[in-house]
Amino acid sequence: MKKVLLALSIISVLFTTGCIKELINPDDDKSGSGNNQTNNQGEITFSNGSSNPYACYLDGRHVFDMDGGYYQDVSVSPGSHNVRAVQISGYLFYPTDISTTIYVSNGESVIFSFP
Repeated sequence: MKKVLLALSIISVLFTTGCIKELINPDDDKSGSGNNQTNNQGEITFSNGSSNPYACYLDGRHVFDMDGGYYQDVSVSPGSHNVRAVQISGYLFYPTDISTTIYVSNGESVIFSFP
């Protein structure tokens, strides 16, 4: 009986504690300077805080559709960029349509959060 209890406790410990594996990108510079500075680029993060999907646009061009609760990074050249998010489904009368202009500096990451 002790062997069974010991085996069950070991199995429960293995299932309740997991391993965390961090994937490391060799091109990812954690020093704060960022590789985007050397490439003369910035980054815009589209962040969908809704449970509904949105169509995402950058400078008037559709770049991707995004499910609710997700985010996506897009590399951009430094300067002003027009961003837009249009709700695809889950609306009652008309979709939520959010747009703004974002200025991105060299090496900077800016978040466009919607809705």
